[in-house]
Amino acid sequence: MTEPTAGSLTRRQALGRGGRLLVAAAGAQAGATWVGAGSSSARRPRANWRVLQRSLRGPLLRPGDRGFRAASTAENDLYASVVPAGIALCEGPRDVQTCVRWARENGVPLVARSGGHSFGGYSRTTGLQVDLRRMKSAIVDREAGTLRVSGTVRFADLDRVLKPYNLFIPAGQCPSVAVNGFTLGGGFGFYSRAHGLAVDQLRRTDVVLASGRKVTADRSRHSDLFWACRGGGGGNFGINTSMTFSLFPAGKVSVCTCVWSVSLEDLLNEFQQLFRHAPDTFSLIVRMTPPTRSSPMTVTGLGHYFGPSHELRDIMSPALSVAPATQQQFLDLSFWKARDYLADTNGPPHSYVERSAYVSGPMSSAGVAAVLDQTRRWPGTGETSGRLDFWLWGGAMNKPNPRSTAFVHRGARSLFAVGASWPAAMSRRRARPLIHWANDTWEAVGAHATPYAYQNFIDPALKDWKRAYYGANLGRLIKVKRKYDPDDLFNFAQSIPT
Repeated sequence: MTEPTAGSLTRRQALGRGGRLLVAAAGAQAGATWVGAGSSSARRPRANWRVLQRSLRGPLLRPGDRGFRAASTAENDLYASVVPAGIALCEGPRDVQTCVRWARENGVPLVARSGGHSFGGYSRTTGLQVDLRRMKSAIVDREAGTLRVSGTVRFADLDRVLKPYNLFIPAGQCPSVAVNGFTLGGGFGFYSRAHGLAVDQLRRTDVVLASGRKVTADRSRHSDLFWACRGGGGGNFGINTSMTFSLFPAGKVSVCTCVWSVSLEDLLNEFQQLFRHAPDTFSLIVRMTPPTRSSPMTVTGLGHYFGPSHELRDIMSPALSVAPATQQQFLDLSFWKARDYLADTNGPPHSYVERSAYVSGPMSSAGVAAVLDQTRRWPGTGETSGRLDFWLWGGAMNKPNPRSTAFVHRGARSLFAVGASWPAAMSRRRARPLIHWANDTWEAVGAHATPYAYQNFIDPALKDWKRAYYGANLGRLIKVKRKYDPDDLFNFAQSIPT
């Protein structure tokens, strides 16, 4: 997330024990994002793309067509070499159904693309890209207190739609992220300690299944599929064409940014204690930023509070008493201005890696030492960025039973994430030390964390990713997968197996 007073990279530019990420990234480009029957183009019959084109209401773009390059642009340039053979710009659910049926009949792999922010590049394919961006709509039912989004609705769109009603949903801070993909993996942000995850406010969803049939899943219809869509990850069970959420009232809030460059070990230990007693109305990122030639290593606290700034300052006072902050800002803002303040905006085209691990309690002194040591080891230059983040977890996110939704991570104290970002034009050779640093940091700090990871920060390098993402809920997710996608049409490198 963007820091207004501290110049470090955004979460989408930076964040990312298992295998090495260099190998995993190469594997993804070599074919890990293929979806559907058959992994070798030499074995598949020639697909009749003209039949698909005639069957769609929206346009079908092929390589060389006008608009194809823009529609196939990668959000993470690390996966730019994975180029679709066709892009269906769907006008509605019927087009999505047509694409699924055609792909099955022609043996062409397919993948749905909404926001395109899959950290593992899994929203890209060398087959058919089912693009939902033309299906965008957002409808508020003020009387029911619900929001229905269809197709690709990004949080930037949602801000504009919901501001007149002064209502919102548990949301992330990156304006270009799409609501549907964000929700399928859980969906957390600064409002989640007070109002839960996005999946906790999801009321129903329309899904195009592998058979091409469209169903509505909620607590009474296809309840097993509805359970799986609440944290089972994107792209596993079908293509979600719409979602309906409960809304919460927005009001005045307060935010803060505090930056320290001294007494960092004592400060991190103090934050570990603050995590234990923080009220549910308070959210925080504690961010380590590596030193550069011109600036020292820093710790930043970026906070959001459903209450006045003087109370927020009281909550932060134990950290402020450890050492004087080189920068501090406490503001009372409207909910909407606070969203702008905390917004995580994408910069120029870039490549990035990100890895995560949940922490169950206060991190040990050895864990804090590992955080500091690895931050000092950052090998990057001025054109690159790296950081380590601890997101305060808990509150309303931890209140549901871990089995009540597919999202199993209901007992964590914090979420650790490490990542590196570099310009798209930088060579893989020059980027390699940054990727190694992210791997080494994740392993060093992860030794003091749990084996679980956040599935929306999907990580191609994880070896035991099934356990890391889904834990005790994996078996039930496999049963749902077998029921709704028995032939494993929706398949990618880290998809739920049948």
